Amino acid sequence: MAVKGKIESGERSNRVRFVMLEAELSDTNVNALATAIVSALRPDAPAPKRLPPLAPTAATRISAAVGGSNGHDAPEEPVQPEVTTEEEQPESVEQASTASAPARVRKASKPTQPKYIAELFATAAEADPFKAFVAQHPTKKESERYLVASLYLRNHGHPVVNLDKIYTCYRTAEWSMTINDWDVNLRNQVRNDRFRRVDGGYSITTQGEATVQALRKK
Repeated sequence: MAVKGKIESGERSNRVRFVMLEAELSDTNVNALATAIVSALRPDAPAPKRLPPLAPTAATRISAAVGGSNGHDAPEEPVQPEVTTEEEQPESVEQASTASAPARVRKASKPTQPKYIAELFATAAEADPFKAFVAQHPTKKESERYLVASLYLRNHGHPVVNLDKIYTCYRTAEWSMTINDWDVNLRNQVRNDRFRRVDGGYSITTQGEATVQALRKK
């Protein structure tokens, strides 16, 4: 009688493998896994082919108990979380409109228009002495006409001039009225010290007075 636990002579030995499998797979990977399992269960079958990598978005849990272990199931592998990427947020409507809007071109401000001061030469008796002073200092330069008018006004109680007083002098002397910016000849002559800025406007300097004296007819 054969001893228990030994293989009797004349009989072929059989190898038994018990496999337990649990998996969550896509349709593509199920077919490949089934083929590999069938090949592994065949005694004379060659070594099973290596499974292709699972789809990137599949989450799998596989546990297997192989003969010769201590009888306990192998611990389950932790589930790999599905990797998701956060979509980039589009630019806000305000930022997009700001980037696409063309830069605004700042328009140049128009020069201030002067006003006629009737009280400056209220009567012909007051205007005639000014006209005589202009005739004694002839010039066609606008900058020098500003100095002539300013020197006369200073000598007659108006030490401070502005574009309104210069405009009134132009109309009284009947000079040409082709000036666009009536303040420009006052501002520019501050640089060469013919005028100085004071409260309320400009005041002629000694350098400006010398320029007018050079114009005087001999």
